[in-house]
Amino acid sequence: MDTVLVIDDQKDNLEILDIHLSRQGYTVVMADDGDTALKQLESLVPSCILLDRMMPRMDGMKVLEEIRKIPALTHVPVIFQTARVTTRDVIEGLAAGARYYLKKPYTKEELLAVVRSAISDYDLYKDLVKVVEKSRCLELLSEGVFQFRTFKDGELVTQYVASICEDSNIALTVITELFINAIEHGNLGITYSEKTKLLAGGSWAEEVERRLMLPEYKDRIVVATVEKRDEIVVTIKDQGAGFDWAKYTAIDPMRMLDIHGKGIALASILSSNNVKYSENGTCVTVRLKGVTAG
Repeated sequence: MDTVLVIDDQKDNLEILDIHLSRQGYTVVMADDGDTALKQLESLVPSCILLDRMMPRMDGMKVLEEIRKIPALTHVPVIFQTARVTTRDVIEGLAAGARYYLKKPYTKEELLAVVRSAISDYDLYKDLVKVVEKSRCLELLSEGVFQFRTFKDGELVTQYVASICEDSNIALTVITELFINAIEHGNLGITYSEKTKLLAGGSWAEEVERRLMLPEYKDRIVVATVEKRDEIVVTIKDQGAGFDWAKYTAIDPMRMLDIHGKGIALASILSSNNVKYSENGTCVTVRLKGVTAG
């Protein structure tokens, strides 16, 4: 059973969030200020943290900064509840480690959709960081071409790329986001609006599996070329129709409030703007720092 830590200085808000989340089967732990939350986190690793940005004494940004200093909580998803959604606010939140936003006021449906999405993304990340024994062959590989159709097979390539990068956590996030985009939006043709509805209804995974078996999609593959140079260069090609990638590489505060749609911008930010699209959006290249020898 997933545990959600809710941090909010308003008692009424805590009670409402407790009701909505508990009815969905989540275990809810509540804190009415940052100090209380941080004490609880000394012995708790939740599946998700719902954090109010505007609080007295210790505001949400400071709480988030303290959370990210705790190794076990580095990648626990944090959802900001906030009325502040300017570009500057969003960039500050991303830099501090927030990946999800709920603009106040929000509906119960919006709350449950973003919590479900955040926990699902975290489950994927935890699967990726499981120790996978690499063969000596892969350690010696200077250039490799990988072909895959599914997220599960893509995870194996992601693990390999992460193992040869200086910051494996950044590599995991960046490559995962780009692979997901190549499979679901590229090869399977799931549009932005379709994914929004699927995530809200909790049926995204089922739709992905269904499309993988359809005649028009079942032979489509993603080709990932990984090169070890002075840096790690990963080129990803899908067999979709392409898309208007330019509008997704920049921070859009309004899109940050959606359940999804942040992946490409996030990948670009984490890779120091080293994500480059070509071929009408069906090809993307990202450069990451490799492991320093010595």
